[in-house]
Amino acid sequence: MFRKVLLSLIIILRGLMLIVLFTVIIIVSIISIFILQEEVKSISIDILNNEKVTNTCSINKYSYLINKHDENIEN
Repeated sequence: MFRKVLLSLIIILRGLMLIVLFTVIIIVSIISIFILQEEVKSISIDILNNEKVTNTCSINKYSYLINKHDENIEN
């Protein structure tokens, strides 16, 4: 009897832990999506304003190409 109660209590606690874990994962994912959106928006504004972007390598490539293209147009 005591074993069954203890076993069911452990199963319930595991279920609650999974619910809490998934809730935390979802909240962190939503927060990181909003942070990434703001970062991409600010990088896009920097590129459109023809400022140097130094955040990541791939974005630097595109920024360099855009700046190079603008210089060719001016010349």
